Amino acid sequence: MKRLILPGFIVLFNLVMISCSSDDDNLTDKKGEEDPPKEEEFEDGGTVYTSQLVTIDKKGASAASYEGTFNDHAIALRSETDSTLVFMVLSDLAKVGEDNFLKVPDLDLHISYEVKQTELPGTPDEVLTPLVTEISTIDAGSIEDESLKQFFEGFNAYYASLSASDKQAMAEAYAANFNTDDSNLSQRMAPEDVLTSCEEHIRDMEASALVAINTVEHPPVSILFNAITLVKLNTAVTTCREILDIPATNLFLEFREPEDDNGRVVFVSGTERGFALNLGTRGLQASDEEGATGIVAESFEVIHRLNTLVTDKINPVIAANSEAVPEYFTAEPLPAPVSIPEEAETQVALLAEEQFMNVGFGVSGPDVSFTDLAYADGSIHIAMNILNPDWMEGDEIETSLTYTYAPGNSNRIEGTLPIVVQTYCKGAGPAADIEVSGDTATVVPTRGNAPLSYTWSTGDEGPVVSGLAPGEYTVVISDFNQRCSTTIYVTIE
Repeated sequence: MKRLILPGFIVLFNLVMISCSSDDDNLTDKKGEEDPPKEEEFEDGGTVYTSQLVTIDKKGASAASYEGTFNDHAIALRSETDSTLVFMVLSDLAKVGEDNFLKVPDLDLHISYEVKQTELPGTPDEVLTPLVTEISTIDAGSIEDESLKQFFEGFNAYYASLSASDKQAMAEAYAANFNTDDSNLSQRMAPEDVLTSCEEHIRDMEASALVAINTVEHPPVSILFNAITLVKLNTAVTTCREILDIPATNLFLEFREPEDDNGRVVFVSGTERGFALNLGTRGLQASDEEGATGIVAESFEVIHRLNTLVTDKINPVIAANSEAVPEYFTAEPLPAPVSIPEEAETQVALLAEEQFMNVGFGVSGPDVSFTDLAYADGSIHIAMNILNPDWMEGDEIETSLTYTYAPGNSNRIEGTLPIVVQTYCKGAGPAADIEVSGDTATVVPTRGNAPLSYTWSTGDEGPVVSGLAPGEYTVVISDFNQRCSTTIYVTIE
């Protein structure tokens, strides 16, 4: 009985193993049937052209660059913002007239493009000649920065060394990105209609720099577009530095050479007088940036935009170009083109007519008003009026003329001017000097509405009286409408 146990156990073990093996095979087959390899799905990216710089909206693209493939060829995609990727459709990688496939694994990005051939409007030399001429005719002697000067000096020799295929690539990149309104990269990047001159230069620089940055692995194209960028920079620097002189901060208004009485400006009630006003301003200085609003904040933003473009984008391209062809380019990094001063110089200028619209006046006391506020011939004209009709002739009111200057795009300033408002007769009535020669007295009028009348205490009339005995006399001088008069005392010795 014992001899039969071992063979039976072996048979049973073999049956179990066969059964398990069969089950494993079945499981493998079933698992393979449930999870077949997934076919890649590609988003339709539309139609693009050879040598065109293509932008992709992709949120979360926060790295400086990403590795990808275009038709299974390795390429680099650069991130312009945290939601924008950029790459160039290189002619030697593209399949014209067919579907082309872009993959960026780190972003799980799969896009298909139909690629068309970029057509040149002429031969490569015909396309490039205007650009190269503009670059080569830059007056290197007029350039302040030595690095910029070196780059332009090396460009002509470099361009002369290029092959026909290099020039074809350069011309195609220009035609695909700048040759027409539809292809103009700067318009596609920033389609705003209203731009300051400096901002317009920066926008154009950013567009050509974008091509230079994204083609650093292809030096001929990168160097051409870097040169185009630097030509624009050479023009932009002067314009953008003018931002520093914009009178962004108002300091004071001052009345120019007013007639005064102990520091007070004298008005005659109902009589207009004119003032020229100086406006004191200064340009931007470093301390203005904190808490800045309006045009001041906008000016800082534009300056930083230009400086960052040069230091963070153009300089790396210059370094890459110099490394690629050191026999032609050895330029050092460019400094920030616009330096904001710690202290800006004060500028004083006559208030212009368009600025007058931003000036407001008032009086601090209740007894005076003003009328006839106008701007003419470089002066502001004001008539002050005493409101109380019973105010006695010969009196005057001391008060203050208040003023504000509040332009819409800059800071508000305000101040006061001490004034005296005289009654008409005190301020504009007759006044005269007396000349005495022997027994003759002559009235010499210095003020008053002519014709004036003269009544002497002797009963005589007229400005000259003769035959006077020694003694005291008076003469009453009245204006032509008898509104105002004054009495002058005369002594004959």
